[in-house]
Amino acid sequence: MMIIYENGFVKIHYDPAEDIMFATLPQIDNSLFTEVRRSYDIVVDHVKSYDVKKLLIDASQTQVKVPEEVLLPIFSHFIKGLSSSRLQRLARIISSNISRERIIELTFMHTSPPFQYEGFPHSHQAIT
Repeated sequence: MMIIYENGFVKIHYDPAEDIMFATLPQIDNSLFTEVRRSYDIVVDHVKSYDVKKLLIDASQTQVKVPEEVLLPIFSHFIKGLSSSRLQRLARIISSNISRERIIELTFMHTSPPFQYEGFPHSHQAIT
């Protein structure tokens, strides 16, 4: 596995043998809105560049400090970007924040992406 991108907001690993990309997502805060959105775009760009079929996102430690009306467009934009790739499966390590997880589920219901999505409490469950 190799690190293909890392900055202060997002870290992306890629395992070419398994064709799995792993991304740790940024903290979401009103003052960093532009950088957060750009970080999600970077993940989408790498999924497309590497023609990834499976993406694992670790959101378990991500802190979200914005209201729902700010969060929904960020996630919608991210899912739409991934929808224009050849991604087949998105697995996500969920957080303990029930409110945020509800927003994620609503976003997936409203966007109906062409790839499979499933949330998991632990990474070992998501990889299998």
